[in-house]
Amino acid sequence: PQGKSPPPPPPSPPPSPTCELELSWEVYESWIGGFNARLHVSPWTTGERVALRPLGAGFTIVNAWNGLVKSDEGGVYILELTAGDWATFIGMTASGFSEAAEALCESQLVAPSPSPAAPRHPPPPSPSPPMPRSPLPPASPPASPSAPPSPMPPAPTPTPSSPPSPAGCPLSFSFAITEEWGQGFNGRVYATPWTQGALIELDWGTSGTTLNTVWNGHVVSTDADERYVTIRLPSYDTTFVGLNAAGTATTAPAVRCVTRL
Repeated sequence: PQGKSPPPPPPSPPPSPTCELELSWEVYESWIGGFNARLHVSPWTTGERVALRPLGAGFTIVNAWNGLVKSDEGGVYILELTAGDWATFIGMTASGFSEAAEALCESQLVAPSPSPAAPRHPPPPSPSPPMPRSPLPPASPPASPSAPPSPMPPAPTPTPSSPPSPAGCPLSFSFAITEEWGQGFNGRVYATPWTQGALIELDWGTSGTTLNTVWNGHVVSTDADERYVTIRLPSYDTTFVGLNAAGTATTAPAVRCVTRL
């Protein structure tokens, strides 16, 4: 009798999808708790989507230009190229202490395989018969009630102190543009000497500039037209307040001290 033919080999796994785009990640400016970065894409095709996976402790994209964040599920950002063919990168401002990231084509994202079903546990054993309870001894007679404690005297009401007098402005300011594009720019407001907790005010005049993001500072208030922006300097030492704004970078803001809230 002829022997049985060997079983056919198992099918080979499908090849991993390739990415026809050249992607590179660049962090070009950083500070405590955040950074500015570029995701370079070549060739650039408006409407194309790419993926960005933060590594390590991760980060959060708080602002993007030349692109739009479509989703951020599963620890991966899906970004759509929205600028024209003149663009070469998606710029972004992110918050976090880890700057590492992996750039991928959207087609390279692989859905996680379903985890195997957990094995069924054997049925629990039959409960043991209850043990007979021993009779409890008779309860002791209640103790004699003690006298209530003396009431505590009310705490004295503190006398309100008068508010401190507003101080003058010992700071000098300068403004610099670090990056600009057609519809916006990044800039820095330098304050010398750096004074933690000081309040400063930016006056954009009639330029129509709108502030998007601030770092190395905390926005306290803005007016209805967003012309005047009050910023408190943070409680750590640096040299400038960074900002991202929409508008033209031809008009620098007027910067001055705020001596009252």
